[in-house]
Amino acid sequence: MLNRYRQIDNWIADFQLPNSVWLGGLFNPQSFLTSIMQAVARKQDWPLDRMCLMVEVTKKQKEELQSPPKDGAYIHKYKTKLRFVYIY
Repeated sequence: MLNRYRQIDNWIADFQLPNSVWLGGLFNPQSFLTSIMQAVARKQDWPLDRMCLMVEVTKKQKEELQSPPKDGAYIHKYKTKLRFVYIY
C-alpha cells in the first residue's frame, strides 16, 4: 500500500506522466489504459472507438528510462516474463 501511495504522490507532484508506471499499483488500471488511448487518439486525431492496445516488449530497466515515451506509457513490475511494455 505504501508503494501505491508513493507512486501516486510522485505522479501528482508535477502532474506529468511518470517515466514508467507500476500498473498493479493503480487502483483502477483499466482507466489508466483508457486514458493513454484517449491521449494518443487526441494527439493523432484518430477515432477512439477504432483504437486498441498494442504492446511492445523492451529490455530496458526502469532505471534506464529518462522520460516517458512520446506516445503511450512504459509499464514495469508486470507479473509475467515481460520486463517493460510500451502501450500506444
